[in-house]
Amino acid sequence: MAYPSLTHTRMIQAGFWCLVWVLNCLLFFPVYVMNRGITTFWPSSTLEAGVHLGPWLMVFVRNNLDMFRISADWLLMVTGMILIAPFRRPGRIVAWICAGAYTVLLVYQVYFAVMTHLYGQHPSITNDLVLAREVLPIYLGQITHGSGWRYPLMGIGVVLALMAVGSLVLLLGRWAAEVSRHRMHWVVLGGCWLLAGGILLKNRSDTHRYVYQSVQWIGRQAAVSLQDNHQELFTELKEKKVYGEYMQLTLRRKPNVYLLFTESYGRCMAVKPWGRDRYPQDMARLADTLRAGGWHSASVYSLAPVLGGRSWLSFTTVMSGVSLYDQLQFNTLTGQYPDYPHMIRYFASQGYQTYRLKTFAKQEGSTDAAYALQERFYGFDRWIKHHEIPYRGFKYDFNGGIPDQYALDWFQETVADTTVPRFLFFISMASHWPWFPPPVLGDGWEHLDTVQADPYRIPVPDTLLSEYDQYMLRLEEKIGPRYYRTIIYDLEVFTRFILEHGRPDDIFLIIGDHQPPMVTAYGIDGLESPIHVISRDPALVSGFGEAGFRPGMEADTTLPAPMTHAGVYSLLMRQMLKQYGTDPSRLPAYLPEGL
Repeated sequence: MAYPSLTHTRMIQAGFWCLVWVLNCLLFFPVYVMNRGITTFWPSSTLEAGVHLGPWLMVFVRNNLDMFRISADWLLMVTGMILIAPFRRPGRIVAWICAGAYTVLLVYQVYFAVMTHLYGQHPSITNDLVLAREVLPIYLGQITHGSGWRYPLMGIGVVLALMAVGSLVLLLGRWAAEVSRHRMHWVVLGGCWLLAGGILLKNRSDTHRYVYQSVQWIGRQAAVSLQDNHQELFTELKEKKVYGEYMQLTLRRKPNVYLLFTESYGRCMAVKPWGRDRYPQDMARLADTLRAGGWHSASVYSLAPVLGGRSWLSFTTVMSGVSLYDQLQFNTLTGQYPDYPHMIRYFASQGYQTYRLKTFAKQEGSTDAAYALQERFYGFDRWIKHHEIPYRGFKYDFNGGIPDQYALDWFQETVADTTVPRFLFFISMASHWPWFPPPVLGDGWEHLDTVQADPYRIPVPDTLLSEYDQYMLRLEEKIGPRYYRTIIYDLEVFTRFILEHGRPDDIFLIIGDHQPPMVTAYGIDGLESPIHVISRDPALVSGFGEAGFRPGMEADTTLPAPMTHAGVYSLLMRQMLKQYGTDPSRLPAYLPEGL
């Protein structure tokens, strides 16, 4: 029997520990790569060091999401392989178990990194399966357009990559026998556990975020994702009748109310490098323009329930006064509470004509059943959808292509019933990801129909078969500046709409639904989104000051957000009934956090 040479044995032992470290870092690579715009490759931290650990705190916990951490789960697997390796058959079985367990951890880490980056929340597997079933087909319907073959190929590539990773773990299982024969490697393993154990013990009651810790139990993190706590929100909702009591409070004066959501409009506009200097100037310009037209404005930051996407959770939170953080909560509210006394029902009870204007094109994944469920819950008198809007001009995006200015002007001049008070809910299209060059501002909606070619004249080859690729080639600017540009466009659209179509007693609420994806990150940029109230009535606008609003179109970035999106409903009702109610002595309580 031939034995390996001493040099060969040492190479295997060195290769074993190198591969152990590479596979360990690979588990943290997804979080690093999803946040690479706001993190550094090498470990660093800006956390307060304190008096006990000083600069050594970074060894235990750091807010830079680098890869150089230790997975306690992986360390446990490596220990098991070394312990069992001398027993050939059990050693193989343990190696296969570890290969499967490692692959599951890696898949979870990819899932965790993507979901936290997009939505700013610890992911819930039960919720995200529902989200994937109901929303993913819509997203894929937007971006495929003849190139759907890419996704099966991507799936095959992912499977092959995971098989390759599993093979590396099996290779470690074979090499572990050589490592287990030498006492030095047991010392190395013991040192790893001493370091990891000390850090885990230090962080047992640590107040810092879990992803900041330098040693992590990924399995424990995955267990949290398996929990289903969405029903907790509704255990007491049936007992709370606060919004139902609004129906007993009447308005003597009924101003039109426009609820205008600006997609992805977040606090990052005012604090990121590409907006920090421009935003105050742009908002001052808009405030001056409104003031010159006789309109008063006030603004505040509010905590949205989500980050990066799922606008329907945000605007339903605003209109229902209930914080909705995930799809299961949304489905429960809209499906099991068809008569819920939300904002639309209140205005309908006061004789308002209620409208929803939707410019998002219906995709193949959008089911009629989902539309029917939402129509029953919201109860709009008229829900105007994409196919009803007679736009014939250039398509600016793959979400529907209709300019926001066109949709609003067309609605106001051809659809709105001017004989009764009205409530309009609208969410902008131009500021949706990935932020294509915004439409031009035209003189009226009919003029925009005449723009048949790209006004920016961005060259796009006709040889591209995919409509998705043709659109994506129009993204010439870097992501931050082009995002900023679309938000300002929509704020200018709303400002022009107010000046051209606003009546003396109209109330406009411009609300950022959430911070944007890709340019903000989970746990770092926060959930603050601006809210602007605009009216010709200075008493109404100043009344919002009790919730922290300050005059003008720029909210204060130096203070914590004094309210949440779930508080908008009660705040609006309180201020309207205070100014225009039949009995100002009976005012609803302001609930900053909703229900």
